[in-house]
Amino acid sequence: MNYSLTPRVSIFLLLSIALAFVSCKKEEDKKSTSSGDNPPSAPTENRLSCNVDGMTYVFDQDFTAIYTELGGNKSLILNGKTANGEELTASINLWTGSTGDFQMETVQMSNYASITWINTSSESWSCPNSINGDNSNLVSGDFSIDYYDVEKVSGSFSGTIASSNTATTFPVTDGVFSAITIN
Repeated sequence: MNYSLTPRVSIFLLLSIALAFVSCKKEEDKKSTSSGDNPPSAPTENRLSCNVDGMTYVFDQDFTAIYTELGGNKSLILNGKTANGEELTASINLWTGSTGDFQMETVQMSNYASITWINTSSESWSCPNSINGDNSNLVSGDFSIDYYDVEKVSGSFSGTIASSNTATTFPVTDGVFSAITIN
């Protein structure tokens, strides 16, 4: 028996196998970039809000969303103030430019997320931070980016903020952000 294949059959088989691999790869890519059956939709408003120690704050005055890239390092910074003058900054530095859940920790080689709250007396609390300068006693939190394209972003955050100068900490809950224009 002669099992040799004609050149046309060989080329057909090679192309069929290659097409099968490409199809499988595209299906895997779709799964890894979607968020289940209901991917997040693009934000439709500028919003920066959270609860600090049980009090709700909406930072809708002077709201800005800034994206920078310097030397390959990407940063996204969201900032706003309340009508009374409290200020909040939520940011992610050394960002990979992807959506996902990121920990707010002091030692981070990429996706370094943080929040800083400044009250009307210009006292500031932040996360991540060490409590009273003690690096063994750190506060941390979660920072999520649910939607991102070059113009819009949305997500959420929560954690504990601490003062660098005192042992005072506050819980931050229900933090949300969205920007319809990133500068």
